[in-house]
Amino acid sequence: MESINEAPASDLKLPFIDFSSEPDLKQGTHYWDSLKSQVREALEDYGCFEASFDRVPSRLRTDVFGSLEDLFDLPLPTKQGSTLSPRHISEVTSGVIQGTPSLRALG
Repeated sequence: MESINEAPASDLKLPFIDFSSEPDLKQGTHYWDSLKSQVREALEDYGCFEASFDRVPSRLRTDVFGSLEDLFDLPLPTKQGSTLSPRHISEVTSGVIQGTPSLRALG
C-alpha cells in the first residue's frame, strides 16, 4: 500500500469537512462526535484539511484572507526574525509530504 509520503503531491486530495451541515452544532451530539472523528483522522493522516463553514460572512472571509496575504508578504528580515524551537521544527518536518512546496511558518 502506498503511503502518503510516497504519493506524488499532484495525486493528493485534502479531506473536505463541512461544518455548516448542522444548524446547531453542540458538543456531545452524534453530529459533533462525527465531525470530531473526521477532524482527528484528517489531521492524523494529512496534517490538515479543507473546511467549509458557510455561516461566515463573505466580507469577513475576504478581510481575513487579505490580511493573510499581507502577513506572508512581510519582508524577509522580518520573517527571519521569527524562529521555531527545535521541538516545533521536528513537528513540522515530520509531516512534510515529499514533493510539496516548502512550508512557510511564523514563530
